[in-house]
Amino acid sequence: MEDYPDPPFYFTAYTNEAFEKGEVPKPPPIPGKMFISFGRYFNLDDMILHSLESSGLESLAATEKSKHAEEIKRLNREGLRVFTELVKFTSEGDIAKRIEALDKLSVIFFNMHHLVNEFRPHQAVETLKVMMADQLQQQNALSAEMQRYIEQADLVLRDFESHSARNSGQDGTQKEEVDDTTQQQP
Repeated sequence: MEDYPDPPFYFTAYTNEAFEKGEVPKPPPIPGKMFISFGRYFNLDDMILHSLESSGLESLAATEKSKHAEEIKRLNREGLRVFTELVKFTSEGDIAKRIEALDKLSVIFFNMHHLVNEFRPHQAVETLKVMMADQLQQQNALSAEMQRYIEQADLVLRDFESHSARNSGQDGTQKEEVDDTTQQQP
């Protein structure tokens, strides 16, 4: 299994020879609201995260989004309690209660998974904030370093100008005398 799927079949038509001959096909149309990705159909109008109730599952978590961590901890404790009951019912051979405990455990896990998925947009925003802050810090450091190089270059140029100004007075008079002598000889 590879990390990425194979490219679309039409990529083989975009060769250098095809470009030179002008035989390159037009790109595929831009998908509308309905598109296929990795063999699955998607509609942009659909909700990204469906509610548990729409999936036919009972919602065990509180509706307040600010208490995700507390709800996940509570559901985790509930899951451990139901799991111990499941082990007890399995050892006793009570099939009906075992099936009921498995169903409860399944609902608890779906609820925990749903809570984690509800938190993903916030997590993505926070991740982007951290990435942008890092990039800003890197750019500021690079800018400060460039400014330091510019200042060093300015010092070198000023030093060169002052040396050339001092030397131009001495060298310029000598060159003028040399120039005068070369003009007088012919």
